[in-house]
Amino acid sequence: MKTLNIKPIRERPCDEDTSLYPDYLVGCLLREGVGRIEADKSASRNGTVEFVLTKANHPPGVLAEVGDGFFRSVLMRFGARCEIDNLYCGHALFSCEHEYQGKIRTHRFSLFVCNAREMGFWMKLYLYAIDA
Repeated sequence: MKTLNIKPIRERPCDEDTSLYPDYLVGCLLREGVGRIEADKSASRNGTVEFVLTKANHPPGVLAEVGDGFFRSVLMRFGARCEIDNLYCGHALFSCEHEYQGKIRTHRFSLFVCNAREMGFWMKLYLYAIDA
């Protein structure tokens, strides 16, 4: 499993900074803990696509949004950043080292990206495990 070094980006990037979204969203999950972030262009509202955080026992919340015209670029940036073999439709497993309960621990992620006209434009990012 590849290990990514994530840049600490605390503020939501502007639409034009699509290259910052992967580190920003992975960083959000590192801070929030086990959960998932999903975005789907078919659910866009008012010309924007929302990145929604879902955690157990918490209501879903919007972490960020990006204009419809920038969303596919964000998907491509995620695919490239996480080294998905097929940038249009693929899956990647990766990890990040981050502090949890006072110790640096391995956080394990799973990313699914679909950026193909035939199947839609969406992504799902899961932080599924924090090693003890």
